[in-house]
Amino acid sequence: MKSNALFPVLLCTLLSFCAPSFAQSVVIPILTNTGRGSLSGTTYRCDEMVQSINRLRHLGKDQAIEALKSDLKEHKDEIKIMCICRLLFQNTNGWKPIAGADMYREMVYTNVLDRFPLFPMALSEGVPFFIFRGYDIGGRLGESASEDLQLCEGFAIIPADLPEFNYQKAAIKLLQSEPFLKLYKLPDYAESDYTIDLMCEIIWQTDIIPKKQVNP
Repeated sequence: MKSNALFPVLLCTLLSFCAPSFAQSVVIPILTNTGRGSLSGTTYRCDEMVQSINRLRHLGKDQAIEALKSDLKEHKDEIKIMCICRLLFQNTNGWKPIAGADMYREMVYTNVLDRFPLFPMALSEGVPFFIFRGYDIGGRLGESASEDLQLCEGFAIIPADLPEFNYQKAAIKLLQSEPFLKLYKLPDYAESDYTIDLMCEIIWQTDIIPKKQVNP
């Protein structure tokens, strides 16, 4: 009888002890795939970000923030964490482009940049794209990922998963959109090398990363 009475207590203790391990075992592609470096137009993939956002969302707000804090401490990748914050959390005051408009004043029309509050990310049909070629900003950040994470503690997580399909359709819609076509200050913008390369990168971002082959 005594052992039967102790069983529920033992079970609750084991479950509470194991719960964090279950959460930590969830694979977050953007957090775990560190070999390809920080986010940029050439390393970013839609499917990785979508899976990451959806899995973090399912962890719940508190565990998602802890996972992001842990990744920031280990890898010190400010841009990656700030991009995730903008996609995962609903800022009641509205997000603003990372580093503010001043950094891009020579490159973009700032009144058009207002249409891209998640910059350097942009959503099309709910799919997140990286729309800036490269992201070497060094010490020019006017904010930090730690500050963003602190803000997120007061925000709600997005209410639904990001779509896990139709990436290329979403990319084409973005590339044909008026705000995107008017964003950058470049001579002959539509035919410039920068624009062509950026468009190619955005289409490339829709490719599904194949599973690694195991050598026999």
